Amino acid sequence: MKKKKLGFFFWASTVFLVILAGFAFLGPYFLPEYTEIVGPKFSSPGPEYPLGTDEQGRSLLARLAYGARISLTIGLAVQGLALLGGILMGVLGSLGPKWIATPVLRFTDAMFAFPDILLAILIIGLIGFDPKAIVYALAITAWPAVARLVRTQVATLKDREFVVASQALGASTFYLVIKHILPHLWGVLLAVSMVDLAAVILAESSLSFLGIGVQAPMPSWGSMINSGRNQMVSHPEQLFWPCLVLSLTIFGLNFVGDGLRAIVDPKSDVR
Repeated sequence: MKKKKLGFFFWASTVFLVILAGFAFLGPYFLPEYTEIVGPKFSSPGPEYPLGTDEQGRSLLARLAYGARISLTIGLAVQGLALLGGILMGVLGSLGPKWIATPVLRFTDAMFAFPDILLAILIIGLIGFDPKAIVYALAITAWPAVARLVRTQVATLKDREFVVASQALGASTFYLVIKHILPHLWGVLLAVSMVDLAAVILAESSLSFLGIGVQAPMPSWGSMINSGRNQMVSHPEQLFWPCLVLSLTIFGLNFVGDGLRAIVDPKSDVR
């Protein structure tokens, strides 16, 4: 079967995400602190502050960099926990004994009854306004989708010849999962995780926009958008830059996820 060619948007998104990662994790070492006042309020872009300053005279570029670091760190942490929980629950739901698999599947289905953002708000309200609380809250809302995907994939793979043959030779369930099943899932999970990461970053920004996510003075794209909203008429650049970076990040992750999906699943109609 002829492999699909990855398009311009995939490669452009890949380059953008690499630059964004460097900007997020290396930029703060070369930029002022996000709390440092570097000039007058609402200064225009110039050599000292390339994107200008905010309502307190802080560098917009520096705050975007720190916000990118926070968003990516929270997003990666949430996705990592969601993968761990989703893989565990998905495997148990498919290969576990009935007395374990049935409650796991019913619990997973029940999690879909709660709106993600509302459940995250409830969890954050219970355990406090803290970046760790955001990670836990979003991870709790993210793992059910991973569990459902893993269960579906495992149910397909467990009847394949190489799995049945290994099982006939006396291989344990743990060995089958580690040696034969999970290696076939990483491609699909990576592709899906890129799209899910975009959803997590958007959810974190939404929580910060509402004032229940990352708290001041720590910068977040969502809180920067909320601040910029108050000056959108007189100083539109305060709203433009965080919205632009957030939008490009979401689009980039989705395009890369679609491209990876085309690689691991050539039968898909992703372009």
